[in-house]
Amino acid sequence: MKRASIKIAAIIFSIIVSGILLVGEAAAIGLSILPLEVSVEGMAGKPTVARLKITNTSNDVALFEAYPDDLRSMIAISPASFTLQEGESRDIAITMNASAGRFETMISVVATPLSSDGLEAGAGIKIPLRASFADGEAGLLANISEALGAAALPVGIAVGALALFLRFFKISPRRKKEGE
Repeated sequence: MKRASIKIAAIIFSIIVSGILLVGEAAAIGLSILPLEVSVEGMAGKPTVARLKITNTSNDVALFEAYPDDLRSMIAISPASFTLQEGESRDIAITMNASAGRFETMISVVATPLSSDGLEAGAGIKIPLRASFADGEAGLLANISEALGAAALPVGIAVGALALFLRFFKISPRRKKEGE
């Protein structure tokens, strides 16, 4: 009985070792992206650009492709496809042109190894993109105020207090008199 279980274990071990030797090597490509999220604020109808830095953190040459998951008619990525050597980095530009409103999507970056040694898997990362486009200057100020949230009130109070202080003490820029 004990001898039979040892034989079964030896057979299973042999199958596992054979499978590993037949496959060779399995690896995944590595990539790094900065920043971890993208926020865009702009004026409606005017292109606004954000940048991502993509790094090949693996030991292999890889093909990288970047694309928006949604809002493809509003977002252009350049370059959308490129090759990076091991340890190499590249900046990509994300240009967004939209009407007034708030938008959210993900920017997908996928890396595929170009070597043919063994079994190699690609990798991908999704970076959140949040965008806000305003109609005119007043809309842009409203977006900034909303982004500041509660911080906007103390800043507004401080600026107002400074203006009252300057007016009360009649402090104004000195002007040169004629002949000085």
